[in-house]
Amino acid sequence: MLGSLLSRLVQQQPPGDAFDHLFTPYAPNGAPAQVLADICRQYAGALADEMVPPQHKRFRALVDAITGADPLALNRLDGLTLKRVTSAYVACFERFEPYQFQLTLWRNDPDFRAALVDAREKVNSGLS
Repeated sequence: MLGSLLSRLVQQQPPGDAFDHLFTPYAPNGAPAQVLADICRQYAGALADEMVPPQHKRFRALVDAITGADPLALNRLDGLTLKRVTSAYVACFERFEPYQFQLTLWRNDPDFRAALVDAREKVNSGLS
């Protein structure tokens, strides 16, 4: 009985790939800048009561943080900005393995890495 009570106290994290069945790989070699911009704009005009998928919400929030919410920045994604937006895309839309790879790329930027982790957790909680 004590063992069953203790097991209830310990919150076990599901393995990272536990949510992979909810993700569909779209661009395994990376999405082009124009596709990333189109995905970001897809629900831009959504009404407050309209259902927006959690992936799109988190991706848009990350892109806004990366670009400083500059709507014209999506038209000129390149360099470090494009790399960050690509990582945001992977964190929100791709399966666990590519996401883990993106986290390793940003190990020297703990703030951005934390933003990717937070976005992924929120997407997973919104999808399950």
